[in-house]
Amino acid sequence: MHKPMPIAFKTKNEFQERPNYQANLSCKADELDYIVGKYHFSKEDAFQCGLNHCNQWHQIGFVIATKDGTETHCGQKCGANAFGVTWEEVEAVFKKQEEAMNRRASLQRIQDESNSILKRCADLYTKSEPLVIRVQKIIQEISTEQTFKNELDKTIKLGGQIFGKAPQSEFMSEGNKTILIATINGGGAMSLSTNILRILKFQIQQPLKDLIEKNVQTLSDNEIKEHLSAIRNYESILNDAEQFIGQARSFLEVKNLQKIELLIEQLPKHARNQRVRRIATKICTLN
Repeated sequence: MHKPMPIAFKTKNEFQERPNYQANLSCKADELDYIVGKYHFSKEDAFQCGLNHCNQWHQIGFVIATKDGTETHCGQKCGANAFGVTWEEVEAVFKKQEEAMNRRASLQRIQDESNSILKRCADLYTKSEPLVIRVQKIIQEISTEQTFKNELDKTIKLGGQIFGKAPQSEFMSEGNKTILIATINGGGAMSLSTNILRILKFQIQQPLKDLIEKNVQTLSDNEIKEHLSAIRNYESILNDAEQFIGQARSFLEVKNLQKIELLIEQLPKHARNQRVRRIATKICTLN
């Protein structure tokens, strides 16, 4: 006879409220039918075993059914103690069912999440692509003056903060004192722009398209584990893409790009030439 699929009970009430449940039950080995499910409670939720007057307090155990349909609960070792070889046979059937159920759930999760992730990835790729192009144009333009590029890179690593000398006044005589004069926002988009599209395409889109075209039912247990692990990694990559989009939009605002011109005053005198100033002006108009 086909047995019902195992149940993972989360609370006592879930099995105590079942119609054939009894809090205390005497049962012989030849009366045992199958394992209904299992439970794993906290120490605070432990309660007394209901099988064959055991009455010990258990956190982990099973709900069992007898051949007449009556059910009760018992500790994880109580079944083996009470039923011997019969318990081993019943537990083996239970574990096989549980493994099959977990496999089906994992395959369903892979299918569902693969489609969801692929859709989200395509959306992020579409949004990222024009931003990558614009950020890369700016990088290419600034890179023609390496000293200027180095100063910008250094500033971005320090959070985009630009410092300058404080103006002298009757209240401040220390002319060498430095103050924060501006902050370049979204500078992290510069480094992310170099590979975010490639990562989205080859680390998410291509593998998932290949998986969807494949019959997932043929996946081995190890392949299932690998795909579930990959799904967790995909989330991290997609979050990086969202971060890039947010940073790039901030970085590309004209008022923000205009702050880069302030870096010219941080350069050595020989590097403060007209070409650098033209570049600083030009990047505000690139699209």
